[in-house]
Amino acid sequence: MKDMSNVFSYIQDRYGVYSKGISWYYTQETLYVYPTCDTSADKNTTEGILRIASVPKGMFKGADNYHIVYDKDLYILSISDKEMKSLNTVGEENVGGVRLSVNSDNTVDGFSTLQKDGTLEISNDNLSVVQMSNKNGSMSGKSANVRYDGIRSNIYVSTSEMALFNGSMMSLGWVYGIPRYIVPGQVLEYYYDESSQIFATKKGRIQSVSYCSTTQPTKSDNQQIFTFFTTLGLFLDPEKETDE
Repeated sequence: MKDMSNVFSYIQDRYGVYSKGISWYYTQETLYVYPTCDTSADKNTTEGILRIASVPKGMFKGADNYHIVYDKDLYILSISDKEMKSLNTVGEENVGGVRLSVNSDNTVDGFSTLQKDGTLEISNDNLSVVQMSNKNGSMSGKSANVRYDGIRSNIYVSTSEMALFNGSMMSLGWVYGIPRYIVPGQVLEYYYDESSQIFATKKGRIQSVSYCSTTQPTKSDNQQIFTFFTTLGLFLDPEKETDE
């Protein structure tokens, strides 16, 4: 028996739904189901895109707010600390840049042929080969760490594991964040100062949203103002490859 906490992962592992993982979230009588690591806009969970601009910590300190909604897009200016962890190298070493598996549907009939010299030849039709290819990441084909997954008919299990490690995880803050402004699984664009005040863009998807609140006194003894600091967990497209 499966409950809501594992039914979608069960369907993904057993039958395959998305090629880049699956996540779900239920809020305000709406169930969101989306591919965890797919950063393309056509897989968005809402009409608007989340756009986050990163500036040095403390810049523009004292502003009334650090966001604006325009044409269904939410723009956020992040003035807090940022932490980023690139998963490309870890993924290449641990989950492999190439995944090889045997199609279980063909393991009975015509799986292999015994040659005259006594060697056993496996038909290419029975093998599934998946290679992670991304021109901006380390898994781009310059090196190939091949991992054998054994018998597997659902190729999305392999592609989802590879997709998770073909990118970067980032944590950053949103001062005066507004609860429920961000939709679970929302596609985003992240803007940052790459060099010489030239802003670069990365596509990504929201992975987590958490809030902490503080209270501020007012002139009235019976009223207080609540403000929120929001911590966002992002999955971003992989770092660009260098020749160094």
